[in-house]
Amino acid sequence: MLNAFNATTKSKLLIGPGVIYLALAKFGVTRGGIAFDPGRQLRSIEFDGRSSTGVVGLDVVDGYEPTLKATVIELDDIQLARLEPGATITAAAGGNPKIIRPKAANTPLADADYLSDVRAVIEQANGKFVRIHFPRALATIDSFKTNPKGEAEATITFTAKLLAAGPDFSMDAAPYTIEYADAVPTA
Repeated sequence: MLNAFNATTKSKLLIGPGVIYLALAKFGVTRGGIAFDPGRQLRSIEFDGRSSTGVVGLDVVDGYEPTLKATVIELDDIQLARLEPGATITAAAGGNPKIIRPKAANTPLADADYLSDVRAVIEQANGKFVRIHFPRALATIDSFKTNPKGEAEATITFTAKLLAAGPDFSMDAAPYTIEYADAVPTA
């Protein structure tokens, strides 16, 4: 049977559930793994007389909208507030309950409403790590579902964003990197 297995295949397998890090701290237990979509938008240059299959070298990357999606089963007040861009947390008298108030509609998000240093880290069998890094990201809760015979689940999406500042800023830059590293993220 034809296959691509070779002597190094076993050491390069990606193993385990992966972990989401926010600013070097682990972010909650996930269920069902982490999904990365680079959100690459490709366009083939159209011209008269072009065949239906296109021409090598005439494809253009028009943009990116990369996402990390996960279902988490562990959340606290701080994590919930991070998933509501621009939210405020206040405490009632005596500190209970804590109220997370989402940002008002029609209010632009401020730089501080975006997360910094979001990473999905996946271990390889050889002890190295693949790290998908979003220097800046917008986090949202897509759904929150209770389970009568199990844990509640929150489906979340992190969408990479460009920070419009600094000498290296470019509207055409990809807002993420993929890192191959010897270790999990550290300072």
